[in-house]
Amino acid sequence: MKLGTCTEWLFFHIWKKNPKTGHSCDGIFVADSVIYRWAQPYFRNYYLKFQGYFTVQDGQVIRKTKERVFIDQVESSFKQDNTAAQLITSQVQQQYSMQQMQNKQQEIITFEYLDYESFKIFLHQREKDLNLVLQKFIYPKNDQNSMIRVTWSPQFCLVMRKTNINKMNDMKKTQVERVATFDGPEYLIQADSINSPLLSADLEQLCVNIVKHILEVSGGNIQIIRMVLYFKVDYENRIWLLFCTNIKVKDKFNDIVQQPRVLSPIFRVLRKDQEPVSFAKDQAQTVIKINNQGEMQSLLYQFKNICSNCDRFSHQLYQLKLQFIIESFKQNLVKKDFTRLPEELEKIKQKQDLQIPKVTYNRNIKMRQKQNLNEEFEIQNEYQNNNQPADILIEKKKICQNKLTEDELYTQIKELVQLLNDEQEDQKFNFNHIPPLILKVWGKINEEKYQQLQHNQSWKDLTTQVCLDCFLQYTQCCEQTLFERKAEIMSQKLRKIVNAKEENEKEKLLLSTKNLNVNRTTFNQLPNLPSISELPLEKQKRLSRKSQNITNQEIGTKQFEQTPQKLSQPSDSTTKKLQQTHQSKQSDQSNQQLPQNVIPSTTLSNKYFQLQRQSSSQINQMKIKIPSTQRIYLNKQGLNMSTNKSMQSKSSRSTLDQSKVSFDFMINTVTQLKRKLEELEQDERQLEQEKL
Repeated sequence: MKLGTCTEWLFFHIWKKNPKTGHSCDGIFVADSVIYRWAQPYFRNYYLKFQGYFTVQDGQVIRKTKERVFIDQVESSFKQDNTAAQLITSQVQQQYSMQQMQNKQQEIITFEYLDYESFKIFLHQREKDLNLVLQKFIYPKNDQNSMIRVTWSPQFCLVMRKTNINKMNDMKKTQVERVATFDGPEYLIQADSINSPLLSADLEQLCVNIVKHILEVSGGNIQIIRMVLYFKVDYENRIWLLFCTNIKVKDKFNDIVQQPRVLSPIFRVLRKDQEPVSFAKDQAQTVIKINNQGEMQSLLYQFKNICSNCDRFSHQLYQLKLQFIIESFKQNLVKKDFTRLPEELEKIKQKQDLQIPKVTYNRNIKMRQKQNLNEEFEIQNEYQNNNQPADILIEKKKICQNKLTEDELYTQIKELVQLLNDEQEDQKFNFNHIPPLILKVWGKINEEKYQQLQHNQSWKDLTTQVCLDCFLQYTQCCEQTLFERKAEIMSQKLRKIVNAKEENEKEKLLLSTKNLNVNRTTFNQLPNLPSISELPLEKQKRLSRKSQNITNQEIGTKQFEQTPQKLSQPSDSTTKKLQQTHQSKQSDQSNQQLPQNVIPSTTLSNKYFQLQRQSSSQINQMKIKIPSTQRIYLNKQGLNMSTNKSMQSKSSRSTLDQSKVSFDFMINTVTQLKRKLEELEQDERQLEQEKL
């Protein structure tokens, strides 16, 4: 195709809307260009920038026909300071070959650069050629003008760049010497290859996007095999498509053998949203796959509204690249059982998991004894040597008691060899090193082939249709970093440890509550003490006398302790008191060194006088030994109050501490009560003996 027709054809298909997305080709910036046909402006193509949030055509390619192309609008949009536009024309030159004596046409492309004044003259006064392209000049990223040529095919992609030696602002040079790239002489141009891997990858991706968009727009009828495109990078690092010089399309009628039409899958009566769908084995080929020879083939298990990973029905599917599948498998983001494999792959996986031995037998082959098998293999070895005739083999079969003929035995051995070969091939590809989804979609691959395909970027860019849940699971590698994933794993481990500790604490609390309940039952089983009113009169009088004597002694000791010591000169009364206290202290020290021998009393009155003579330390000891009945009953009431409080504090978080305190208090009170009861019984026995 010629330059004008080639660029016009390419711009037209880029402008066409994709039926799936409703947009033009993604990621393509088309320079503002006017295509002249028969010396008249026929089409205008340009890229609409983002002007607002509510415009419908933001970021899309726009095409205007000759009725809507106005010269005033073109002049205002092409207005620039230095170089306004570039004019691209092509001329056909015939060449005759002596060998074939046939004429061939060669196209010569000429460039003409216009400033604003010459541009106005071209629009209004100058005569135009029949076919040409008027294009707005795009200022380069650096001070020197440069242009990139990309030669794309399914097998390779060649990128070449040419830059002008002179600077754009050097007005001493002519306009052609400052701007010429591919059209200029060699002494003005510097050719080099692009070292940036990002720029080369972006250019290749743009070519792939164009090929895919044209294939989808044409309904699979137009398939580009080769094309030559020219690009330019501006000061905002945007890649602009300028024009095209060559496009080659694959002919439909080359391939005589065509694939059968893909039938609809066999659905079962299931819940569409949750349960998987069963389908036939021979119904799985619809998505593009590029072969080594550049021919388009198809991926497996690609159905309409069915996920290729989990085989579930979904109204909306998403395109997932093989690159994301590989990265998620390497980072262990997806489990091995996440994909639903077909029957053949599932059996192979089960064999690898269970580590079944290599030699296995098919269902079609009957199981035989070891003796017969050994005899058959011996016959096979002799048959391969060809040293003995067939009669000897028949005799040996009779000896081995085999009723099979030679043909049947040979076919069985052949089947066994095929089984062994198939198992060896199945063991070559491993599910631990290759993602199961790629084995399902692409087919059986060895580890060597898989490693080779990983270096091919076009293979990684192939897509499969997947439901939303599977898409989000496989694209976690893009959203999270390695540090975030490690933090999540550590947080899960810490949560498990904390939950285990909380469970242990709960068990301890349950045990403590059980112990409390047991102690309550034992305490309630103790015999209740009789009240004072139930005792006889003599015991009541005796106890009241004891309590009065003890209270009088306590009052005297408190008054003595509360008397303040004045710093002024002591009076006679104070000196006497000080002497008494000094004597009492000396008596205490003597009592500690040499204990006094207390004479046993016969009556309560003698015991009362004896208590007055004793020191304050001995009185405190007697308080513990001879308690009052009121204290006993008060202690029992306090114990009941503490149990009620412990019952109320179960819901609070400090039940453990309160339960410990209440339990200790109960044990102490019970021991005190036992001691007091024993002392009272001893006193009663002594009194009864005195009476007697």
